[in-house]
Amino acid sequence: MSSLEISAATLACVQAAFVFCVCYAIVSDFTRLRIANWIPATLTVLFLVYAVLRLDVSTFKDHLMLAGIVFVAGFVSFVLGWIGGGDVKLLTALTLWAGPSYGPDLLIMTTLGGGLMAFALLLLRNSAQARMLMPTAAPFRRIRSFAERGVCPYGLAMGTAALVSLQPMFMPAT
Repeated sequence: MSSLEISAATLACVQAAFVFCVCYAIVSDFTRLRIANWIPATLTVLFLVYAVLRLDVSTFKDHLMLAGIVFVAGFVSFVLGWIGGGDVKLLTALTLWAGPSYGPDLLIMTTLGGGLMAFALLLLRNSAQARMLMPTAAPFRRIRSFAERGVCPYGLAMGTAALVSLQPMFMPAT
């Protein structure tokens, strides 16, 4: 195998692991309202491998800077009780991947998705009619439980936004 084939195979493995971690975070947050520390840690290590394969030093620094800004804003949000610590770590790791090129898309989609989800949960919590119209299958009972407890699994919005907004990063280099 040539060096180019090895880096292409490595990149494909990194990308597959990225998708697995993001999907695992979505399912974990939905089922347990918990994002395990290994997920953002693994995403960070995967990003370092990706960066070696695809980024120059200047671009790498830009990714680090944006992730640092998001971490600080997320930490403040955590201290204020707006989001959980796992959410902060996941969003920071995803922003590290996104960098300045895809970061705005990731953050806007996350904000819109999380806001829409929070609005729907508030509506469900405060509307007897909405609760009556809710299907009774297990996932919907889980959603009803979120509404009753006043919690919102933002990992769903973050993960979905990442899978959509970061797709161009996985296209072959030109």
